[in-house]
Amino acid sequence: MTDKTSPPGKHVQVGVQPFHVQPLGEGQPTVVFENGLGGSGIQWMHVQPQVAAITRTLAYDRAGQGWSDASPQPRTPQQVTAELHGLLAELQLPPPYILVSHSFGGLISRYFYHQYPAEVQAIVLVDSSHELQMEIIKEYQRMAVTQKRAMRMIGWAANIPFIGSFLAAQPLKEFRAYVPDETWRQYLAYASKPAYYRGILTEMDSFDQYFGKTNIIPNTLGDLPLLVITAAESLLQGRGMAGLTAAQLNDAHQQRQAELARLSSRGRHILVPQATHMSIVMNPTYAQVVSDAIRDLINELRGKSA
Repeated sequence: MTDKTSPPGKHVQVGVQPFHVQPLGEGQPTVVFENGLGGSGIQWMHVQPQVAAITRTLAYDRAGQGWSDASPQPRTPQQVTAELHGLLAELQLPPPYILVSHSFGGLISRYFYHQYPAEVQAIVLVDSSHELQMEIIKEYQRMAVTQKRAMRMIGWAANIPFIGSFLAAQPLKEFRAYVPDETWRQYLAYASKPAYYRGILTEMDSFDQYFGKTNIIPNTLGDLPLLVITAAESLLQGRGMAGLTAAQLNDAHQQRQAELARLSSRGRHILVPQATHMSIVMNPTYAQVVSDAIRDLINELRGKSA
């Protein structure tokens, strides 16, 4: 049976690459939402409308994610940020930009600033990845090989429609009550396909440029306004790994988050109690904290009182 679920946004062609985009709101600055690994623009459903009430916003799907077609180009920081820059130009969204990023997207936004510093007014990192976060796991390289092998097997299993839908629902099933029915159908429409897993694997193939000793992510943001919003229980409710408990992994994550806040002399750190890595954007209560912080930052940059 052919899936007829329509995507929530529209498609824009940048060269030969089509991107799925969700622009919303008017005004300056433009807030650009960057997703985590395996994410899409709809993950900002509780945040984007709140921010769009006071300024222009853009949520989008990177190449190979959501409803954006895959690209033959490797998912290196240079390529991904160049694609985003071209997309903003095609949409005629001029700077300045505030980059709001979740998880893996935080590394992309930091690199975007490195490439286009004059165009970025501020960065907001929402429970962002840290380039050295894997260093605590001594056997990470071997684990990564195993994880990618498992991802390929899951992607193959997703060829069976019922299994694909079941697998897609598992990561976000605890948030189902917070997701409108139409949005849930839209999510399942792309996340239940083998292409979804291929998109994740393609980004993982370039992880050596994002993580570990070989990463090329700049480790300073100068005096750029920076807001680091951290989920207090980011990893606490998950599983341990490589001999480390969930509590130990979460403690290490909190230390890395504090380091991120020190990347800029104007960095600030907000801790969201009880929030986890995904609930910080998927649970409306925690997402409201994120929305309010972004709106306060915009008003501050505009010279208004928060």
